[in-house]
Amino acid sequence: MNNIYETAYNRILDVAAFIHIPVKIFSILIVLRYSPQNMRFLSSFLLNGLIWNFGANLIFTFMHVYPMFPALCFRSEGLLSFLDNELFNHILFLSLLVCVLNCIIAMTMTFSYRYIIFVYANENIKLGPVRTIVLCTLIHIVVIALGVFLYSRCVLWTADYPFEDYLSDSVFCFKPDGLEKTTAISGLTFALLLAVFAAFLFTLLLLRNIKKKEGIMHQKQLDRHRRTLWILIVITSIPMLFGALPLMVVVVIVFNPHLLYAQQICLICIVILANHGSVYAIALILALKPYREAAKRILLTLMCMNTNSNDVVISKRLFVIRSIITSK
Repeated sequence: MNNIYETAYNRILDVAAFIHIPVKIFSILIVLRYSPQNMRFLSSFLLNGLIWNFGANLIFTFMHVYPMFPALCFRSEGLLSFLDNELFNHILFLSLLVCVLNCIIAMTMTFSYRYIIFVYANENIKLGPVRTIVLCTLIHIVVIALGVFLYSRCVLWTADYPFEDYLSDSVFCFKPDGLEKTTAISGLTFALLLAVFAAFLFTLLLLRNIKKKEGIMHQKQLDRHRRTLWILIVITSIPMLFGALPLMVVVVIVFNPHLLYAQQICLICIVILANHGSVYAIALILALKPYREAAKRILLTLMCMNTNSNDVVISKRLFVIRSIITSK
């Protein structure tokens, strides 16, 4: 039965990679190239989330993480499984976790940015684009540093794992119990909950301030802020629901890998995590008019080029056939 799960799991991730990588590259190029002037700073936050998400998808392309529960181990499968290097597998898995966590942090930054520029728009606060980017970069660096530290404390080499009967090739393991495991899982849970709570809090505060500004601020300006906020809520709900929620389920299972159907539930959550990014990217392009129109123009141009190419080929074939008939 495990072979059936394993085969289906690997094929799903292979198909997902084939679809997601072009979609992500296309979305990133759209945001980079076609962001209007009044969205330049906001597009930096959107691009930040897209790039972290793309990084996670890129790792999923080369590494399929297969849980070996009830042992707290994972088997590395996919394109790079032939390397069978335990340290390399840990580095890839750590990079994957860092990308997923920073993607969620990036979503939170977007809402905090919208709140700050609305509430403090007329006040003399010295937080320009450069300082904002530096601050966000420092937050990502702190998250990466803490992630690397906690991860390194949980690593257990397979030669030292207490239950070697579960182990096979391309496996990397973590400490099945102890203070390090509890601290790392608690830290990850706290970071996820804090990011989701902060995004929710800034959203409520911004809605409250928009309501308070009615009659004071110009109505068109209020409507623009409200419309942008609701667009962000809709598109961000995708990574929050299909990214943060499955990740929380995986964290609970890792904390207690002896749960009934732990492996199957974890596989489903990993598939959801690997697939939600393209849904988010497509929703982002469709929700924001400049990106939607740019994508439409590009796709129509590509379709027209393909149609013209086919017409040329057909015309050449008809010309050849007509020449043969004439010569006869």
